Amino acid sequence: GVQNYERTPDAEYADRDASFFVDYAHYKFGVPKRNIKTFINDKAGLINIKLALKQWLRGSVDPSQ
Repeated sequence: GVQNYERTPDAEYADRDASFFVDYAHYKFGVPKRNIKTFINDKAGLINIKLALKQWLRGSVDPSQ
């Protein structure tokens, strides 16, 4: 969730909503916290997301399935 974008209007409370959704996905959907990655504000850039997906998914995916 990014609250303050550079080129678009601010998305007020987007960072807070992202944190709330993590809790919702965990407690209501039963998604383990280790399977949830949260990107908020300055950490929600394309490079950080790509790096996290590359590193995290590589260790989380079972190629035999």
